[in-house]
Amino acid sequence: MIIALSLALSYVLMGFGFVTDAMNADPLKKPFWAFEPTIGKMILYGSTWPASPIWNAHFGDPDNSTRAVAFAMLDVLLRFAALALPIWCFIQLAIYWTNNFYLQIALVVALFALLRFIMPVISILLVPIALILSLPLDLLFPIKKRDRS
Repeated sequence: MIIALSLALSYVLMGFGFVTDAMNADPLKKPFWAFEPTIGKMILYGSTWPASPIWNAHFGDPDNSTRAVAFAMLDVLLRFAALALPIWCFIQLAIYWTNNFYLQIALVVALFALLRFIMPVISILLVPIALILSLPLDLLFPIKKRDRS
């Protein structure tokens, strides 16, 4: 139950981050839906945030689309795991420290303030893991050279 809660919470937070990044992007990099945003568009694109990097990678390089999609999926997975793990730890700490449900919720919300300081450390620690995981993908999906004849 706690794992499902942390996964759901991190999914919603990542979707919220995707929507706010899209709304604050410069006009050349802004998604088309963000020029005339509505609540429905925000909910739709916030709930389908993993599809956007994969979709952009697929259409970014037609010769190496399979490779780009594989690396985009790894990127989405690592970003999701990097947020879900601290949330799970915060929920576990709140359960360990107190038995009162309302205090647990308040403690988890207070611990979310620590994410601002913890996420840069997690992203630095995630670099070697990403490199190790990307090595098999690099071997499975080599770069295809373009034929310029």
